[in-house]
Amino acid sequence: MGDTAASFSVSDYLVFTASLAISFGIGVYQWWRSRGRGTDDFLMGGGKMSPFPVALSLLAGIVSAISILGNSSEMYYYGSQLWMNVFGVMLGATLTALLIMPIIYPLKLISIYQILEVRWKSPLLRKLVTVTQVGNIFIFLGIAMYAPSLAISSITPIPTNVSIIVLAVICSLYASLGGAKAVVYTDTFQTFVMFAGVIVVIIQGCAEVGGGTNSWNIDDQHGRIEFFNMDPSPLERHTFMTTLILGTYFGLNTYGSSQVQFQRWGSVGTLRESYMVMVASVVCLVVMWSLINYAGLVVFSVYADCDPLTAGYIEKPDQILVYFVVDKLGYLPGVPGLFVAAVYSGVLSSVSSSLNAIAAMIWTDLLQPTKRFANTSEAKAKNITVAISMVSGIGAMVIGILAGSMGGLVQVSYAISGAIAGPIAGLVLTAILCPWVKSDVFPLYLLSYCLFGAIGLLTSLVMSTVFSCFFGFTQLSDVPEKAVNKTCLRFFHWLKPEKPYLL
Repeated sequence: MGDTAASFSVSDYLVFTASLAISFGIGVYQWWRSRGRGTDDFLMGGGKMSPFPVALSLLAGIVSAISILGNSSEMYYYGSQLWMNVFGVMLGATLTALLIMPIIYPLKLISIYQILEVRWKSPLLRKLVTVTQVGNIFIFLGIAMYAPSLAISSITPIPTNVSIIVLAVICSLYASLGGAKAVVYTDTFQTFVMFAGVIVVIIQGCAEVGGGTNSWNIDDQHGRIEFFNMDPSPLERHTFMTTLILGTYFGLNTYGSSQVQFQRWGSVGTLRESYMVMVASVVCLVVMWSLINYAGLVVFSVYADCDPLTAGYIEKPDQILVYFVVDKLGYLPGVPGLFVAAVYSGVLSSVSSSLNAIAAMIWTDLLQPTKRFANTSEAKAKNITVAISMVSGIGAMVIGILAGSMGGLVQVSYAISGAIAGPIAGLVLTAILCPWVKSDVFPLYLLSYCLFGAIGLLTSLVMSTVFSCFFGFTQLSDVPEKAVNKTCLRFFHWLKPEKPYLL
């Protein structure tokens, strides 16, 4: 892909630049309109926003550039089974609407983690969860800016770090100046750009192979069409049940315990409108993900007999959609620019929503409850939240640039991010759904830091042993005796059964 940057023409730059300018212009306009308003307007849009743009903003905050590049790549290389997670997402969103929203919405919270203090009267628990989640969001922001910037650098002369800086500056400015309303209305525009970019790929791909039916048949012939793999093994990459579980967890975690999404469905005037936002957002999410997934399958049908990764034209699987745009759409003036604008829109929408969420959490959960900020005026409070948002954008930019030197640690960062989100979601759901659970059940956050390492060590020892009991012990012949404690090895000789206990 070394010469592809040359195919990025003047018309492409115009389309791409116009997209960024419109996003920035919306933010400036909302800043001008909201002058003199307080923190509630900055963080929650005044609590009376229109459901339709809020629903699209909720969608845009979920569908990042990673989704556009990653999901299409997943379909291309591993088939359509992951597509079934949309049913789990619908289930998770339904559970959120039935169990969580009727409790959270009437409380008129600004940070969703205020529910932890309301439920268990523990300011410390609320602060610890907030600090953890802020760190988690920063990890996401860094990767969300780095990964697509790296892919886009292969079809434009824009270096990866320059792309990250541009994204961070634009997001920080319009999210910090215009607040929640700027984020919502720019997200609305960016959603349409993302739809347009993906649809163009589908149309051109189908045209390349003689239509959508031919494309689907090619995918089917090469084993890419699979929706109901009922293999019960948890070791299989994708099955119907594992994707259903993934989608359900994603729906509950994203809609029910994420500050980013809560600031959307909590920013409308009534609970009924909040339900409308949820339904519209889920429907649009299913449509958007389906288009992205289908785009990956269409691109596979084009390259079924000549995989660009195998041929050495691309270096990573998630560059396949970018390569297709350059290879098959580069001759159309402005179309590569539209695709780049779609990817950037995915980044801008996710990052701006996250910056707004960070400002809400740091101000509401960490600063406002302290004596120093307890009596802060509305004007000063708004200035503080603006500053938090701006500084957070700079911090995310630094993490994004550093991600380039992390190499394999980027994947580790994803794992850390997922490991953090799950327990936080569980804590929020426990607060709402388990009235019998008292705060004393959560003593770990009160423990001395001196014990943290020992707890982690023991957990690793115990859990690895338990799972070995389930899935089978190591063969004695495979154990290098010089690397193992002799007493423990003798105990293993005595203990080891011929077969695992369950499998």
